[in-house]
Amino acid sequence: MTVQDVFAHVLDLFQLVNESDPEAREQVVWRLVSATMNSPFTVTAEAVAARPDVRVEQIAKQQKRAFRNNLRQLQQGSVPLAWSTPKVRETVSKVLARNRNGIGVTRIDAGVKTEKPIVITPDEAARAAIAVAVHQPTPHVTKQQVGSLDGTLVQVATHYNQPAIQLVERKSGNEVWCIVPEAFQHEISEHTSVEDVWKGSRVVVRGTLVYGADGKLSRVVATDVRRVEARNVAEGELTDKGFTAGLSVIDYLEQLREGTLG
Repeated sequence: MTVQDVFAHVLDLFQLVNESDPEAREQVVWRLVSATMNSPFTVTAEAVAARPDVRVEQIAKQQKRAFRNNLRQLQQGSVPLAWSTPKVRETVSKVLARNRNGIGVTRIDAGVKTEKPIVITPDEAARAAIAVAVHQPTPHVTKQQVGSLDGTLVQVATHYNQPAIQLVERKSGNEVWCIVPEAFQHEISEHTSVEDVWKGSRVVVRGTLVYGADGKLSRVVATDVRRVEARNVAEGELTDKGFTAGLSVIDYLEQLREGTLG
């Protein structure tokens, strides 16, 4: 496990706590109390009111109860409603993936004496991951077309358990997942790396563009990914001294407006 993996795991868990109860969302924040590297790695946090009028103890209990119920529902083989949106499902998938590969056991103690700590083992994480994969929402697809997407590479990961990369599209600024089919995984991996994510490299993805019911680009099924190599361009390369054919700027624009140019 890397440092990034460990702390990302903790952050994702607290994100799921925050998403567990829509009514309590953004009313409390979880403040770091302590972190210890003694085995096992342990992080302790406490709820703090986000606003003066928030009854922090009540809301914190509500969030923790909802988190416990959602996790129990996931372990029983179904995706809880509060975790069913694509973004939150992705967070759930990341937590489960780390618990299957790298993290032996995740133990969550809500600080309630009458309740046992929540424990996620690799086997439980594997069963829950199946539930997430099986109960995927099926977006209504309105259009598919072959094309390309230009953007900044921000993530190399999995999307619904499929190898994928995520871009921030250059024109819209939207985050778009690009699924990488098995037939193209080796070829595409040769043209992208983790270093490209760190550098925020610009890439062009070619493949099938899939649009949702809202008309927005939903995802891309990639067949090729190429890094866009930037280069310095000298000022002299952008100028054309013979562009106006000897006319002054004023004379050139006047003739252009009058339609007598050339």
